[in-house]
Amino acid sequence: NAGKTCSVTVSAAVNTDQDRNGSITIQCDEQTSQLVKFSQKKVTSTLILADGASSDLQLRSVESDAQLKFLALESWSATADSEWITLSSEQGQTGSVEYTVNVAANDGASREGVVTISPASGMDGLQFTISQNSLQEDYVGTWTASGKLTNSGATVDYSEDWVIGYNSEKGQYYFSGLLGEARYPLYTLWSD
Repeated sequence: NAGKTCSVTVSAAVNTDQDRNGSITIQCDEQTSQLVKFSQKKVTSTLILADGASSDLQLRSVESDAQLKFLALESWSATADSEWITLSSEQGQTGSVEYTVNVAANDGASREGVVTISPASGMDGLQFTISQNSLQEDYVGTWTASGKLTNSGATVDYSEDWVIGYNSEKGQYYFSGLLGEARYPLYTLWSD
């Protein structure tokens, strides 16, 4: 009939099999019907990297958490290929996911590990590569310290450069600096 409005909502499950077609017939009254055809492509992955997220993470040598962000169209499981990466859980459900992994402190050479997120359907998953700096990469260099020093009632502003270095023969990290007119000698911070 003129002036009548009909509405129908159609939803389809995630298609992990093959491209498919379908149709529905909408009937508003005994005389008016409409055939609606639709098609659905097969998804190539049911796990999708979140907008703005990266699958390559670069972390400092200190213990830290990393967030892996993705959209899951089906349930999933997670594995890590390195014992220094701890998973917050080994499986998850559909939805927008912010998955946390803990990375242990690194007191050795720089290292790389992979966390794999695999969908339940067996389709291709996501791999997140976690690269972690060595202590040397994080700390060797020139650092500027500034502040106020008080000695015998006199306060002095200072801003001095400190050098943190690495002695590969001894396997030792050290620092030295110039404060006022007194040069501090090399102090060992820690050894490999």
